Amino acid sequence: MSEGSFTQMLPQMMAVGEQTGKLDMIMSKLADFYAKQGVNRDEFLRIANSDEVTAKMKSDLALIQKWQVDGTPTLVVNGKYRVTGATDQEELAAVALWLAKRELGSSKK
Repeated sequence: MSEGSFTQMLPQMMAVGEQTGKLDMIMSKLADFYAKQGVNRDEFLRIANSDEVTAKMKSDLALIQKWQVDGTPTLVVNGKYRVTGATDQEELAAVALWLAKRELGSSKK
């Protein structure tokens, strides 16, 4: 799979999941998992399948595609900088802090 192809294929995968009922099966398994953690299963499914959550998921997917997020970890700062390939959490945190300071500094100009 080429870099970035996952995010390009995700909407198609979601559509197939909806058409085949596989998405409902996945949601059911997630509801079962959370029910074992003490969450009300029916309430979880009601919220997870709500129009608000669907809209938020579509919005987030659009940002993932716009920012070309194609792996984990990927960090996007202020919609401008995409950081990938950090070797550990400390490196990722240091880059995030540096970019955040840079952005905060540029907004003062």
